[in-house]
Amino acid sequence: MRNHEQLYERLEPWAVDVARRVAGRCCIRRWADDLEQEARVALWQAIQVYDPARHDDAERFVRWKFQLLFKTALKRYVQWDNHEIQLGWSELEQ
Repeated sequence: MRNHEQLYERLEPWAVDVARRVAGRCCIRRWADDLEQEARVALWQAIQVYDPARHDDAERFVRWKFQLLFKTALKRYVQWDNHEIQLGWSELEQ
């Protein structure tokens, strides 16, 4: 478990940086905080599925798996951003 935590501590700044850059490039900056959290979750999930018996390089595998998981989350945010319905307070109070 300690190895997982060390790997997370080493890669967390990278994952958050990826989220920030993606939010800026995809013009979804308003979701930046959420994407940073999604990146942390994707990183932790990628570390959890790493199996040293099947993969030699832990960091390489985790970065690859992170990218797959983060892309899935990113698609969800882009979809929300493109299909958002603007509601005023009056619609919510009905």
